[in-house]
Amino acid sequence: MFRNELMQELCAELDTTVTQRSRYCVLYINGEYWGIYCLKDDITRQFYANLTGTAKEDVTMLPSPVSQSTAVYTEALGLWRDTSLTRREAYERFCEAMDMDGFIDWVLLEGYCANVDIKSNLRYFRTGDGPWQIAFYDLDWAFQTRSNCFFDLIGPEQTAQIAPTIRWLFGIDDFRERLLTRYAELTETTLSDEHVTEKIDGFRALLAPEIARERAHWGGSEEGWNEQVDALRANIADDYAAHTVRSLCSILGMGDEERMEYFGF
Repeated sequence: MFRNELMQELCAELDTTVTQRSRYCVLYINGEYWGIYCLKDDITRQFYANLTGTAKEDVTMLPSPVSQSTAVYTEALGLWRDTSLTRREAYERFCEAMDMDGFIDWVLLEGYCANVDIKSNLRYFRTGDGPWQIAFYDLDWAFQTRSNCFFDLIGPEQTAQIAPTIRWLFGIDDFRERLLTRYAELTETTLSDEHVTEKIDGFRALLAPEIARERAHWGGSEEGWNEQVDALRANIADDYAAHTVRSLCSILGMGDEERMEYFGF
């Protein structure tokens, strides 16, 4: 009931990300109880305009997968395929076209939460000819399988349009350095096990008083809901951040010594 909202709150703590705001409510229709619902920003050009303080008419929004003729593909996503450019030239163009701080955080947070549902759940935004940003969108499948962290985003079996672009970037030393340095920071702060479990406890406290009535309406039990929350919390408390670090380092082909250099273990 709050996997998506949990990740949204974590994303919102960073000043680099584009994410929806949300608010829980209890819905009644003609006086009849319909349970807990969550109101969210609609991911639209107007949403991005409001977020950035610009005019809707100046905003471009593209849902994934995008055509190879679109600007976000020719200017950024598809550069790895351009044989007329050296790797360095292609990377420099990518950095010019993409908001790199936001892009790196998007890669890290999507990988961290083991989101298995990204193929059509990307939204690319920009204002005018400015840099592209990727919005966090539809994270309901976050934290479903611990072993999937980072692999479902960029593992060799991943077929999402953006995956080969990220794998290409992983072969560029400057990008690897920025990515690993940033993840070392995030896993000690926003994505630390202590901080994320505190967030889970906050959602439980917010929703628990209404769960018995909500489950009576839709089926299921309060006990079952608490068991699911307990399982999510236990997953994070069990050195989840360190587990994600090891998964990322495995994908990057890093040894123990290099991992120790960045993460201290």
